[in-house]
Amino acid sequence: QFSYSNINTAGDFSSLTATAIPADCDILIINAPTTDLNATEAQMIVNYLQNGGNVILTTSPGVAKMPNLLTVARAMGLDATDGLVVEQSANNYVQYPHYLIPNVEEHEITATIGEGYYMMVPLAHGITRAETVPSGTTIAPLFSTTNSAYIVSVDAQCINKPADATERSFWVGATSTGANGGKLIWLSSAVAVSDQAQSITGANYAYVSAMT
Repeated sequence: QFSYSNINTAGDFSSLTATAIPADCDILIINAPTTDLNATEAQMIVNYLQNGGNVILTTSPGVAKMPNLLTVARAMGLDATDGLVVEQSANNYVQYPHYLIPNVEEHEITATIGEGYYMMVPLAHGITRAETVPSGTTIAPLFSTTNSAYIVSVDAQCINKPADATERSFWVGATSTGANGGKLIWLSSAVAVSDQAQSITGANYAYVSAMT
């Protein structure tokens, strides 16, 4: 869970009963959803973003089965790659090839942490540009794998490279800013925001806090 001193949560807000995201909501956090939004919720969040709101989204492999949630991402020019990302570069994972230590991309968010710090992104899917990117939208990666990474099915019994897999770099963290100033920051690993990941890198929470 997100539990930082600089975040105050609104305990009485429910997207099931609300008609709009509150005007005083500085950041809407959608943390590791296990079920899809309904269409009304998704449109409410799209409206919030289009009016200049800020959303932090964390997801897990399998998000491709959440079409309404992906409607929100696509409204900001981002989409999900189905499957689990596996890294082959030994310098870019910890213990297991799907416990990623991605490359940290140059961005104002990551620059606040300084050099020499890493982000652990376990059990991640890929993030990509949507087929259609709204006019005036700026997209940038935050964290990416090496070019030797590949995808396996969420339901795969092992993570060995499939014969038909294509090696390439995958975004596992990205940000999108719309023409009206709305911002979506997306981490494709729910486990990235956990004590487990923080204990290994010592910097995961710092990177997430920088996003707020």
